[in-house]
Order: sequence, then structure tokens, then C-alpha cells
Amino acid sequence: LNVPFSNYETGMTASIPPSTSLLLVSADTAVRQHFQKALRMIHNNRPVVAFVYDEGQLAVTDNTYRDSLRNASEVCCLPVPMYILSGSAPPKSIPAMATIFGLAKPYIEIRNCTDRPELEYILEEERPKYEIKNRLTNLIVSARSTLQSHERILIFVQKVDYGIELARHFQCGFYSGDKTVTPDRAKTYNDWLNGIYNILIGTSALLAGNDYLHVQYVFFASTPADATGFLQGAGRGGRDHIPSKVIILPHKRSGNSWFAKGEDHAGSTFIASLCANNPPLCLRWSLCNFADG
Repeated sequence: LNVPFSNYETGMTASIPPSTSLLLVSADTAVRQHFQKALRMIHNNRPVVAFVYDEGQLAVTDNTYRDSLRNASEVCCLPVPMYILSGSAPPKSIPAMATIFGLAKPYIEIRNCTDRPELEYILEEERPKYEIKNRLTNLIVSARSTLQSHERILIFVQKVDYGIELARHFQCGFYSGDKTVTPDRAKTYNDWLNGIYNILIGTSALLAGNDYLHVQYVFFASTPADATGFLQGAGRGGRDHIPSKVIILPHKRSGNSWFAKGEDHAGSTFIASLCANNPPLCLRWSLCNFADG
């Protein structure tokens, strides 16, 4: 959009440049005193007009291990409007999100249909984890045979060790949030963008923010951890509006180990039941029913 912006890096203590029109800051830094002090100082001379919080659903789906998400209400430290964005928050989670962000009633909710008609959802039969790799290999061989030079493949995994194993097997990059595993994430991602390899394997760290237009195949190599993450990952496909495939290779689970405990805003139980095909349901209808109500 060619909008000039400044990036407030983690660990910075310097003041915010007065010429700043758009300021980017992480959720972790946004609740820290040194940042909020700097923001109030610039507000006195150049008023802040709004806060925008992207991926707002994380405040209710991932707040068990990040203090900044539990303290999301502290982000809006000035008396200005706050806009919370999410492409995967189900209607049932909106009241909880409003509470954790400290929104005053009445707040305004604006929704759009999340259906992506260009995506074809394919659910494979459940397999033991050791069989998923063989099946995935066959599918990748078939996909690569028709892949054009600008088209790409994404594979999502739940475990870092498994991602490393698959990256070695397919001779491609592995994108993880752990810097000891992926020390140069920018290079790993750009190598994939530039076609050095046409497959990129990633953990949940890759679910959001990847807007490459020509992702032709999205694979989930095991049952997705939750529905909101699945919708984000699946949404990486077909952003050029060309029909693309989202293929789930679920793993077999024993007993009721997949039932979520407590309020299931992320949809862990829902996606596990859907992938178990119990009861058999239309994938598109089920996903839209979860995401849109």
C-alpha cells in the first residue's frame, strides 16, 4: 500500500520518531511500560488516533502461555478507538475476546463469510503416524508433476522433530518459531518464495502472515491442533483465486484423548472430531458453521 511506517523493535527504549504515521509493534512489547511511556510522549504532540490488534483470536486461544495475551486489555493505553482483527474467530468467542481486550459495551462486530470457494478440502483416512509420511510422499510426487514454476506447496506439522525429518526427506526448508531450529527464518522463507525449493514445511509459526499468491497445495501432515489454526493455514492456499487443494492426513487417536478441557475457543475438539469423520459431515459446511455460526 506504500504507507510509510516505523517498526518499534523489542528491546528498544528510544523515543518514537515524531514523523511516524503508522507504528508496528509486537503484542509482547505493546504492554510494556517503556513502550507505553514513549507512546504517551508522542501522543502529546501528535495524537494517536487508533489501536489495531491483528490476529485478535490469539488472546483467547493462546493466552495460557503468553503474558502479553492474558494482559491484552493493557494494549489500549490511551483513550482512543481499538480495532481487533481476526479471520478465524468464531461467533461464540467474540464475548470472551471483548472481555479480555476490555472493550466497553456496546461494541461493534463486523463479520464476513469465511468460505473460500477456490479451496478444495480433502480429508484422507486416519493413519498411524508412521504411515502418513509414505502417503504424503506419494501425494507430493503427484503434485510436483503438474506444479508450475511459480506455484508452491506448504506442509504443516505439529512437531518440530517431525518437521525436520520431512524437510530432510523432501530436501526443502523448515520454518519454525524456534531460532535454534530455524536460525534465519527470513532466508528460509525467501528461498521458498524465490523457488530455490517449491516446498516449505512449517509449524504453527507459519500459519499466519504468509500471503504468497500461488500456493497450489496445502498439506496437514497429522490432525491439526485446532480449527482456528487450520483455517489460517488452509487460507494460505489459492490467494490468486485459482482452485487449490487443502489435504488433511489425520493420525489415529486413542479413546477420548482429543477432547479439549475447558472452554474450547480454538476448536480443538471440533477439528479432531471432523478429522475422525465421526459423524461424516461436509467439510466446507462444517468449517463455515464453526467460523461463521
